[in-house]
Amino acid sequence: MCIFLLFFSITNPWEVELAEEIKVPVCSEEVLEIKTFANYTYFLCGDKILRVGNGIIQFGTFGMESGELVEPISMDIENGRLYILDYGSRNIKIFDRDGNYIYERRIETEEPASIAISNERLFILDPLRYKIDVYGKETLLRSFGNFGKGAGFINEPLDIDVSSGKVYILEKNRVSVFSEYGDFIQTTEIKEGKTISVDKYVSISTDSTTFLYDQNLEKIECFEGPFSTTEGKNLFIFADSTLRKYNIGYSNEGIGSSKEK
Repeated sequence: MCIFLLFFSITNPWEVELAEEIKVPVCSEEVLEIKTFANYTYFLCGDKILRVGNGIIQFGTFGMESGELVEPISMDIENGRLYILDYGSRNIKIFDRDGNYIYERRIETEEPASIAISNERLFILDPLRYKIDVYGKETLLRSFGNFGKGAGFINEPLDIDVSSGKVYILEKNRVSVFSEYGDFIQTTEIKEGKTISVDKYVSISTDSTTFLYDQNLEKIECFEGPFSTTEGKNLFIFADSTLRKYNIGYSNEGIGSSKEK
């Protein structure tokens, strides 16, 4: 159960409002990740992608051929293109928003675990090397990251995302933030997390709960639900076959209130 007291004040005037609930007939395999773009929400489950919005379509089939997936484990979306990290083939498979295959990119990362994209640059987490590999359109541009427990190092990395020129690395008990060039910015301690999604806001999900933060990693609210993603001023949470969309606002009045969930 998610129990968290949020006190709105002049210093923390956040408003979070449930805007929409959609029942989703997800595929039979375990959902690994969700992402949103425009009016669509994409579910990565098994070796398939399910798109919900203006009807439901499913794409992706098992195989080694172009447009097929062996073991997809992570995805991100930019400008209507969906980038699928296929661990089984060590390729990035790119589809358009309607599920049409476009092309694939071979990567050199030894043990890729998570993908994020920014301005057509791919950021691939390799947790065994404690590195982030950054790819341009054709080649590996650079790698950064070193193992360690102190600030500025990487320890037990789980997931990454990129927003506004910053790379957010979710580790076992903290989030470390670097520039896209590997310059250390900050570290914030957290209790737990499995996945991270960053846009105007940051959501960190566990097996049962999602925590919402601002981009400075100040906690705003928590919710019940193990899968989440952010897009603009919206937070999307998937739990119990229901996709919930929340609008996030900021009130300069700082109306005092408290919530318990």
